[in-house]
Amino acid sequence: MGSKAINIKKIGKSALFSQVVTVILTAIFAIVVYFGNISESISNVILLGIIIFSVFFGGFVLSKNIEHSGLLNGLFLALVYIMLLVPLSIILNKTLMFGKDEITKIICILGAGMLGGIIGINT
Repeated sequence: MGSKAINIKKIGKSALFSQVVTVILTAIFAIVVYFGNISESISNVILLGIIIFSVFFGGFVLSKNIEHSGLLNGLFLALVYIMLLVPLSIILNKTLMFGKDEITKIICILGAGMLGGIIGINT
């Protein structure tokens, strides 16, 4: 493998890092919701924002560490994140729901990973 090869180990670690960031931010948001009065529609938008930020940040950190192919590395990070998220969602929801909202989330996750990778390379 050359120095420009895709580093699966670093992508996996970054995807797990993104999952941990998601869990931490979601826990903080849950505390805010518990003590505040936030509607379900606003909560869904904020939760999607947390996921997008986590994947973006993971792609950014990954690209800073690998220092090449930010777009591809960010894309692979987002794909691994999704592959980790789907089984967890099935376990928690007891079903696999796949509709317009889920497709939108997947597109946002992929875009956030790629954008984080691109910005990580260019800063």
